Amino acid sequence: MNSLSSSLAFKAFGDGDEPEYISQDLYYSTFCFTARFKQLMPVVGIRHMSRFKPDVQLIKKHGIKGANW
Repeated sequence: MNSLSSSLAFKAFGDGDEPEYISQDLYYSTFCFTARFKQLMPVVGIRHMSRFKPDVQLIKKHGIKGANW
């Protein structure tokens, strides 16, 4: 993972080997993984260099479980 905060979140709560990347380039990344708190929960992470705005169409296209858009 190329973001320190997302890497820390995945190491602390991630349930699996590595997150699934939906899109990844120099300026933004959108990824998802399953986290375990008291129960399993879907997590969608977005890293964007200029605006913190996810590409909702990509998330819908890939059908991330639990993402209600």
